[in-house]
Amino acid sequence: MEKSVKWEFDTYMQELFQMKEVDIKEYSPLTLAYIGDSIYDLIIKSLVVNEGNRQVQKLHKETSMRVQASAQSKMMRAIQETNRRRALQQAYNEEHHITPQSVRSAIRELMEVTRSADEAGPSSLSDEEKQMAIDRLEERMIAAANNLDFEKAAKLRDQMLELKGEKVVASGEKSRSTRRKR
Repeated sequence: MEKSVKWEFDTYMQELFQMKEVDIKEYSPLTLAYIGDSIYDLIIKSLVVNEGNRQVQKLHKETSMRVQASAQSKMMRAIQETNRRRALQQAYNEEHHITPQSVRSAIRELMEVTRSADEAGPSSLSDEEKQMAIDRLEERMIAAANNLDFEKAAKLRDQMLELKGEKVVASGEKSRSTRRKR
């Protein structure tokens, strides 16, 4: 059934746009690169949309950032580095007769560890760990604000204030009290 539907759609599109069958060898390398970029753009757009519903301008900005040649270059370097490390690890494993195995732990154990960490909260962190967490939250908050994602920035601000031990003010509460004083 799916094959017949696909075939009918392909036929319809070919008739609608008066497309003819073309041997891919007839295309120039530049044309093939253009087609590849279009496909890559479509894949990236699909990934960005699947991350969650957002304003169109944010979707466009995120997609544009990932499709740029510089971003593609960074991804290629990261993939090459990953492949290089994987090859080194495989060689090491073969040399030392190591067979990699998946980590096997019960989901209940993982949930218990997470729950106990959540219950312990910020009081279980050392001062140095708290400061590092605050710094990371502040960086993420500024990045979110720069990306015009103010809701995320506000949540990160609240988490940062909670770690600092300060009272988290509900959104708009501060501005209302300021207006009353005037």
